[in-house]
Parts: sequence; C-alpha cells; structure tokens
Amino acid sequence: MIKGRIAFFIPSCRGGGAERVMVTFANAFAKKGIETDLVVCSLTGPYVDEIDKRVNVFDLKKDHVSRSLLALLRYIRENKPTAMVSSQAHANIFAVIAKLLSRETFRFAIREANTPSVSGKVGNSTYPVKTFLVSVVQEKRYKYADFVIAPSKGVADDLVKNKVVSISKIRVVYNPVDIELIEKKAEEPISHPWFQGNDQVILAVGRLTKQKDYPTLLRAFSIVCRKVSCKLVILGEGEKRKELEELVKELGLEGKVDMPGFVENPFAYMARASVFVLSSLWEGLPNVLIQAMVCGTPVVATDCPSGPREILEDGRYGNLVPPGDPKQLAEAILMNLSILQDPSIIKRRADFYSADKSSSALFQLLGVQRND
Repeated sequence: MIKGRIAFFIPSCRGGGAERVMVTFANAFAKKGIETDLVVCSLTGPYVDEIDKRVNVFDLKKDHVSRSLLALLRYIRENKPTAMVSSQAHANIFAVIAKLLSRETFRFAIREANTPSVSGKVGNSTYPVKTFLVSVVQEKRYKYADFVIAPSKGVADDLVKNKVVSISKIRVVYNPVDIELIEKKAEEPISHPWFQGNDQVILAVGRLTKQKDYPTLLRAFSIVCRKVSCKLVILGEGEKRKELEELVKELGLEGKVDMPGFVENPFAYMARASVFVLSSLWEGLPNVLIQAMVCGTPVVATDCPSGPREILEDGRYGNLVPPGDPKQLAEAILMNLSILQDPSIIKRRADFYSADKSSSALFQLLGVQRND
C-alpha cells in the first residue's frame, strides 16, 4: 500500500510533449496504487482521453496559467498533496508562488523540458518579452523548489551552467514512454493514401515552429527525392505553416510533401514510415524520437542540444547529423532508405525509457513511502 498523494500540475492536455509526459507520469503513478491528482488550468486537448480512470482530475477552469493562481492555491490547501510536480516554465512559476502562499509542507519538484541556453534565446521569437521575463523569474523562484527535474543529462548540465538552478537540486528523470499504449495504437489503421501502397514515406512529427527547423528538412528532402522516389509527411500544426507551404512551392515539392496538421494517433504513421526524422535546433528529450523507436522505425536526428545523442547512444541506434545541414541530413535519410534494419534492436533501446522505469525513478525522488 502506498502512503501519500501526488499532484501533477500542467496548463492543459493539449498536444505537446510536456503535456503527454505529465499525463503518462500520472497514469503510471495511479497504476502503482498511488493516490494521484492531475491538476490542469483547463481540461482541454487530445490527451484528456488518455488519462487513466484511476487518476483524480482537478480542472481549475482557467483559460490561462496566469489566472489560475488562486484556484491552484485552493487546491493545495484543500487536498494537501504529499508531493507536487509542475511542468512548463510559466506554469512552474505560478506553482512556486502557490506553494509559498499555501504555507503547506510537501515535496515540490519542477520539471524543465528544454535547454534554456538555446530555447531562451531563440525559442519564443513570437513573445520575446514574455520569454525574457520567464527566464529572469526562473532564477529567483526555482530556489524554492526541492528539486528541478531535467529530462536528460544535457538539459541538467545546461541548467546548472546557466545558473538557473544549483547542482545540488538538479535531478535527471527521463521522460516516461507508455510503450504498451504506443504499440496498441501503432496497429490502428490510417486512411492516408501514401501509407497504403509501396511508397517510401519519410515522417516528421512536431509543431510547425522554429525549434523543429522544418525548412532544413524540406531542403534535405528536395535532395533525397531527386535520387529516389519517396514522399514526406509532417504531422503537426503551428505558426510556421504558411512559411513552410511557400517553401514547398519554391522547392517544387508540391504533391510530394503533405502537412495534414495535428493527428491524435501519430504512432500508426510512425509504424508505417520508412524513416523517421527529427530536424530540431534544440530539444530537451524528444519524445517523438523514442516513440518512433518503440514502433521499430529507423531514425535520423540532428545532434542538437539536447537528447538525441543520449537516446541514440552516440549514433549506435540511429544517425546523428549537425543541425541546420540539409546535405548531411539528406545523406543520412538516403542511407536509411537503402538498407534494411532490424526493428527489434531499435525497440530494445526504446524500452530504456519505459513509463515504469521513469515513474519508479520519480517515485523514489519524491520520497513517497509504502505502508507495508
């Protein structure tokens, strides 16, 4: 029997990596018999349907994190969690304030998803003032957390190096991957015509943002498709859509590139893709790369800060190429299209990031006790 009550705080259940990580953690804790709360500012997004029925869901019914402070404070005082974990920079700040105002005693951990030295400088060009203010407040508020969780060693090193957090508080807990769920969803049918025949399809999954650097992928694909017959599918939505659509036309790739937007089940696409490509400029620990490996799909990734090198063990389980280099990315894709790989080896590496292993590490970190 488990003693304690664990709360996970996120803005929503929309289609981002951080949201999926926290839902997966909550599900894994609930499955272990731990009383688990998922506290969300707004219960919206596709991951709502993935929440385990054993998880207690608290919808604060606020349309923005900045308006959720009083509701979060009320949740803490009324429910008195033994430990709480928050994720995403802006949510973390308000979680710290709520913790201090509550005067309640509980273990408090903050999860940082990305490398601040990169994401803080170029990540949020749409809201540069907001990005700057968040980075300043981080340094002041994070000292009140018991731990700061990094999803990779690269993020941990970056947080310490940039003095966001002291080395004594940083802990690495890898993102949990629900392997059973992915394998089940990977078998579901999809209607996209390019996945019905013998076409070689290159796949990328992620929001259409600067971080994912899809212009480099498109330029690499223009090199690839001049040498072999193939297609490119990019799943995701974002502010760079128009820019990317214009680049597709500029490169003469109409009819060879499809960007159908966000899909609830990307795993069925991953399982049927010839190669999965991550072209990011920076990451924390890219979930989609691990998810593709669960499906046994060959992967190519940029050696960006941080995560891909750790996941692929210095290139042992997939190709690593420099960020922003279309030529080398094209060469790696072509190599993967030309050779047959053993999916069992790729899947075996993905098992390292199972939800059970990652949740057990977080379980120990939070110091939850058993009554037996």
